[in-house]
Amino acid sequence: VRIWIYTWFGAGSLTPFNPLTPWARDANGKHDLDRWDSAYWQRVRNFVSAAQARQIIVEVSIFSEYPGNDRWNDANFRLAWNKDFNVNGAFTADDDRYFYPEFFDLDYAERSTSGKTVRDYQRALVDKTLAELGSFSNVYFEIHNEFPAVWADGAAIDEVFGWQQYWADYIRQRAPRLV
Repeated sequence: VRIWIYTWFGAGSLTPFNPLTPWARDANGKHDLDRWDSAYWQRVRNFVSAAQARQIIVEVSIFSEYPGNDRWNDANFRLAWNKDFNVNGAFTADDDRYFYPEFFDLDYAERSTSGKTVRDYQRALVDKTLAELGSFSNVYFEIHNEFPAVWADGAAIDEVFGWQQYWADYIRQRAPRLV
């Protein structure tokens, strides 16, 4: 079975089912990229543990295709990486109203109000995922679901592949799980 740590679909507080996300949210439904939602992580651990008890393998997809899709500015989805939908003031859409290829730029300089870059937040999400799920024997990690080459028409593809390889190497050095 595949699970996503954070997805573009159903991620906002305005969706009918208001799902949990990795980050805490304020009273207005804005994500706080500097704080985790403990209920979310407990639910993920419970799910993976139940799957392990049933000998079910879980593919954990850490990132999804949110930075370049038409939902980036949609208030119904309230994507955590968009400064309009987080309390951290991170991150700004480009001229096309997306965050591609900026999301995949390991050296992208824009900083949140707490001084963090997109790579800092990506690393925090990867580290938290590894801390919570890295010890389960039934887990393997997927860096990015529906990788951008599918929908980016080849734009900045070298940068995107470099980003994916960076995170694959990062995880491989820190977890015994398959990447």
